[in-house]
Amino acid sequence: MAHLIHLMKYKGDRALLRFFARELGAFFERVYAVSPPAAVVPVPLSVKRERQRGFNQARELSRFLPLPVEQNYLKRVKNTKPQSVFSETAHRRKNVQEAFRASGDVKGRYLLLVDDIVTSGATAEEAAKTLKRAGAKRVDVMALCLARS
Repeated sequence: MAHLIHLMKYKGDRALLRFFARELGAFFERVYAVSPPAAVVPVPLSVKRERQRGFNQARELSRFLPLPVEQNYLKRVKNTKPQSVFSETAHRRKNVQEAFRASGDVKGRYLLLVDDIVTSGATAEEAAKTLKRAGAKRVDVMALCLARS
């Protein structure tokens, strides 16, 4: 699985991304059939990193979910090192601390935060906290893969 994620994320394999996105969408349909969130918020990349990759994999995955994608609800305001360079959770948390800013439009909303990979949970936790501090009522996290080393 790690090799496939690497191909999707760093080599831009769009066919693989679409396959994963359809699987994520099917999972979403099962989990949220009764009480879906109001919108999807993809974890944003820094402008520099998105330019290097040519796309934001979390945003692309989000587009396959049957909800509005609100990419302006959360912005990355700090260029961070890739989380993959840190092995310890404490370093990962420090790396993404205050990396995001949320729009006031999230007030009272039930949101689904989407990312491609959750390893330590530091990025998802910081992004969700940022949305909650801005007034989101509830933030669930959905990722394509849970990676543990």
